[in-house]
Amino acid sequence: MNLYIVESPFQLLCAIEARRYFKLENEKSFLLVKLTKNKKSNVQLKKIANKFSFNKVIFLPQIIALTFSDMFMLFIFFYWKLFNKKFNYLFLGEIKNMVVRSAVNNLNHKNYFFLDDGISTFAIQNELMNNVDINKLSNDNIIIGKLIFFISKLLLLKVKQDIKINWFSCFSLDKLSNQIIIKHQFNFLKSIKSSLICNKNIFHFIGSPISEDGKLSLQDELFHIKKVANYCFHKGFSVEYCVHRRESEIKLNLISSINNIQLRLPTYPLEIDFLLKGISIFEIGSFFSTTLISLPLIYDIKYCMMFEINDTFFQDNFKETYLLTLANNRKIPYINILKEY
Repeated sequence: MNLYIVESPFQLLCAIEARRYFKLENEKSFLLVKLTKNKKSNVQLKKIANKFSFNKVIFLPQIIALTFSDMFMLFIFFYWKLFNKKFNYLFLGEIKNMVVRSAVNNLNHKNYFFLDDGISTFAIQNELMNNVDINKLSNDNIIIGKLIFFISKLLLLKVKQDIKINWFSCFSLDKLSNQIIIKHQFNFLKSIKSSLICNKNIFHFIGSPISEDGKLSLQDELFHIKKVANYCFHKGFSVEYCVHRRESEIKLNLISSINNIQLRLPTYPLEIDFLLKGISIFEIGSFFSTTLISLPLIYDIKYCMMFEINDTFFQDNFKETYLLTLANNRKIPYINILKEY
């Protein structure tokens, strides 16, 4: 039996890729999906889980702010530990969640890997390289964190024990001496594409919930999106703005009114959305989305562009992460950094 715990659509795609990479298709699989407050994300998670079948799937709802799914996971771990349930591999998403991390110390297993989660993967690995103790990461809500710790003690579970962080990642990560990092190329996802139609006059811009997450103001985000639209117009491209599932309707309505932009509402994560709809993509761009790394691994993309934003526009608590992302992308030969546009 192999266990997969995920919270985002991209984590689930990585779990599916891991199953093929380690040749585990013929072994029993147990998928735990932590649903979130975002309905679009939950829809994508359910669609992906149904399309790429697992032997057993449990969707853990987030019923109240008490994070019911984390509590439920603790009881599942307790049951498996009590009856010494044996696992071959553990594939774990949401590394910042202490209950998810605790699977390593509480479950009988042979191997374990953490799955990519976009920019968070780089941020966590950077902290590890700077000797930050990831094992001390707890719940953002101190009261909930203490409650989880208390319940884990009652169930005789360990939630704050040190663990080594091993990655199954599509990203190029600097590696510590005690880490195992397996880099993959999404070979399984690439294998499901057949003949694809490509419109070379369309520039696919990948949106992000930048202002929604408070990284910069909505006004500044729209200002830069208009600059991208104008840049593409003068290059002879129309822009298809690929909407992120967490972007607000208010912002999308404003974007749709910008000249030379049309909205695209993906049904799946972009890594497979185009594939399943028989579409190839020629040029892509974003402000900092990690799809700039993942999409060229899957599609035959000619131009991949990161539109740089001066870090003075960002809130102080995001500047370091943005500059880290910018530095990482400069190392990737197929990503072009555009400072002037």
